[in-house]
Amino acid sequence: MPDSNQPKRCPQCAAMNVGSFDRCLRCGAPLAAEPAPAPTDPAPTSAPEPAKPSAAPAAAEPALSPPVPPPAAAPLRHDCPACGAPLAADDAFCGACGATAAAAQVTPARSSVWSGVLAGALAFLVVVVLGLMVLLAVRPWRWLAPPEGPVPGLPTASAPAQEPPAEPPPAPGATELYPVRMDGRWGYIDRIGQVVIEPQFDQADAFHQGRAAVLVGDRWGYIDESGTMVIEPAFPYARAFSEGLAPVQIDEQWGYIDPGGQVAIAARFVDADRFGEGLAPVQLGDHWGYIDHSRQIVIEPQFMYACSFSEGRAHVLVWEQEQFGYIDPGGAMVIEPFSPNARRFAEGRAAALFDDGCGYIDPEGKVAIPPRFEYAYEFSGGLAPVCLDGAFGYIDTTGEFAIPTMFDDAQPFEGELARVMVGEDIGYIDREGRYVWRPAH
Repeated sequence: MPDSNQPKRCPQCAAMNVGSFDRCLRCGAPLAAEPAPAPTDPAPTSAPEPAKPSAAPAAAEPALSPPVPPPAAAPLRHDCPACGAPLAADDAFCGACGATAAAAQVTPARSSVWSGVLAGALAFLVVVVLGLMVLLAVRPWRWLAPPEGPVPGLPTASAPAQEPPAEPPPAPGATELYPVRMDGRWGYIDRIGQVVIEPQFDQADAFHQGRAAVLVGDRWGYIDESGTMVIEPAFPYARAFSEGLAPVQIDEQWGYIDPGGQVAIAARFVDADRFGEGLAPVQLGDHWGYIDHSRQIVIEPQFMYACSFSEGRAHVLVWEQEQFGYIDPGGAMVIEPFSPNARRFAEGRAAALFDDGCGYIDPEGKVAIPPRFEYAYEFSGGLAPVCLDGAFGYIDTTGEFAIPTMFDDAQPFEGELARVMVGEDIGYIDREGRYVWRPAH
C-alpha cells in the first residue's frame, strides 16, 4: 500500500507537496506519488529458479485523501504558521517547508471574498449613478443651484433684512404736490392725501419743475416744494414753468423769468404761453407766432391764436377759416384747419370738436376715437377726462370708460392724481378712481 505521507511533486508547477492530498496546494493540479528509485542488483551467477505460482493480488485499497469539494464551493484553507503558504483544511504538513501545520481558523478563499466585495461596491455605485440621473432628469440644475430663501437650521443673521416694497416713483417730470382749498385758503397735499404745505394762499397752481405759482393778495409769486417763497409776489399774472422759463406779466406786457426770478426774455409781448419742444407761442399785435430760447422769432406771427408744441404738433387758430389746424416746428400746416376747438397732442391723441361732439384724432388727422362726448381733454397715463350726459369720467385710449362718470368737472392726471370737482368742492382721485382727497374737505 502506498504511503499517504510520501512527498508528491506537482507535474504542473514542480512544487513538492507533503501530505495526504491528491492536488497541488500551489496550483491545484492533480498529483502522483514520486516514484522511488529501483534498486541495482548484481548480475546473476546462476540460472534463475523457475517462478513459483503466486496468490492472486489483493484488491487495491482506495486512496486515503480528503474528498474533492464541488467546483461551485470555494475551498477552505488555512496558512502555514512557519512560512505562510496556503494549506488545505486537513493538511498535517506544509508542502512548501515541511513544517507541521497547526490548527488555524478556516476562512473562505481570499479571491472569493474580494470578488464579493467588488461586486457589492459596483452594484452600489450603479444605484447611486442611476439615482443622480433620475434627479437631474426631473429637475435639471435645480439640485445644483443654491437653495432659494433661508435654509432651515442655518443662521440668517448676515442676510439683509427684508424691506417693505417701496412706493413706485412718480413719472419723470410729474408733480408730487397738489393744490387744495380748505376754508377759502389754498395749500398742498402729497399723493397720499397728507397736507404738507398748510393752506395760506389766495390761489395756487400745480407744481412744475419744482416751482408753483401762488397768489398773495393781488400779486403772483412762486414757492418751492417746501412752501418757501422763492420768487416774491410781484406779477399781476403768472403761468407755470416749462423748459426752465415761466411766462409772467410785467407792466402789462409779457416776458419770461428764470427759476431765480430774473427776467430772461424781456416783456414785450401782448400775451405769451409756455415753452414746448424749444418753442413758445407769443402774441405780437393781433397775431400769434413762435420764438425760441434765444428770443428770436422762428415762426412769423400769422395766427388768430397759437398753443404750445407737443409731440411735434401745435394747434393754431387760422384767421380765414376761424378753425384749428396743426403745424409742425417749421410752421408748415400738417393737419388742415377742421375744428372750432382743439387741444394739444398727448400720447398720440388730440381732442377736437366735431359736428357730432368731441372725439380724438391721431397725428395724421384721422379720427381715432369717434366723437360722442360733450367735452374732452388730454390723455395722461392712458386716461383722459370726458363729459357725457352732463357728468365727467375717464376713458382709456380705446374710448371705453375706465372710471365712470360721477364728477361735475375733471382735469387730466398730473403725476399720480387728477383733480375733480363735485359741486364747488375740489377732490383728488387716483388712477383707479378712488378718492385720495375727498371734496368734503
